Amino acid sequence: MRLAKKIIVTTGLVAFFMLSGCTTPYTNKELLDIFNAKGLDTLARDNSIVVFLPGVFFDVGKADLTQLAQFKLGEIASVVNDPRVTERVLLLEGHTDSTGSDEDNRDLSHRRATSVYQSLIVSKVNAKRMSVRGFGEKYPIADNTKSDGSPNPEGQAKNRRVEIVVNNP
Repeated sequence: MRLAKKIIVTTGLVAFFMLSGCTTPYTNKELLDIFNAKGLDTLARDNSIVVFLPGVFFDVGKADLTQLAQFKLGEIASVVNDPRVTERVLLLEGHTDSTGSDEDNRDLSHRRATSVYQSLIVSKVNAKRMSVRGFGEKYPIADNTKSDGSPNPEGQAKNRRVEIVVNNP
């Protein structure tokens, strides 16, 4: 009889620990709400969420993160390190404005994404979950030039960015 009680108790404990360790992953909607509550701009796609760093852009020709960028990346890390998000992979996509050569911009955009990668590593995001890509000036989100052909400094600044794509598994 004692053996039967031990088996029942042990089976119950195993079931309890298995169930308590299971968490339901966030839906895209829930994840969007969490990022937005932290003051981060987001965009929903079919199987992913894109997180933009508002007001955190890079200086011309630079890949260094500002203190504000590091703070925002810490906020992002706190979300993606949540057990309900850890099955998702992160694509770190670097971008530039249209100044400079295509080759230089691809290199610079990759270095910017790598800076974000390194910051997230410091915040304990698993490196195996992340990949880095540099697109150069290929995907602007704002006009690099004004209608008269002159430079558009505000648009150029918005294009010097890294987007974090949080993909469903």
